[in-house]
Amino acid sequence: MFIFIDGTLDFNTNGKKLNLPCGSEITINLGGKIMSTGGGGSNNQIVICGIEVWRKSDGTINVPASFRNPLPVELISFKGEIENSSVKLTWITASEINIDFFLLKEVPTELILKLFQKLMAVEIVKIL
Repeated sequence: MFIFIDGTLDFNTNGKKLNLPCGSEITINLGGKIMSTGGGGSNNQIVICGIEVWRKSDGTINVPASFRNPLPVELISFKGEIENSSVKLTWITASEINIDFFLLKEVPTELILKLFQKLMAVEIVKIL
């Protein structure tokens, strides 16, 4: 499901939720906004694929933005260090949902992305 917001999406009563299936996307175009004017709680929320992507306490969003399925990885830590003449990257994930591998990319000075290395997922710590 794709939702394009050109006007105002207002959750004007407490507790209203927008639950969207996996693969959905909400795009806020220039001039559009998401807000909540009702109730005192923070239960007004947008959920995509079971993951909350906005709630009332996040405040009004009135700039171009996009919400889509969040990354299927919950990252706990990420660290990069220079080691001899290379870079050592180490990261730890709390969860990896429906993911087979990580693609590491580097951005050269020309800003062209190229495949750096493909690593298999479901390793607790990854080291280059």
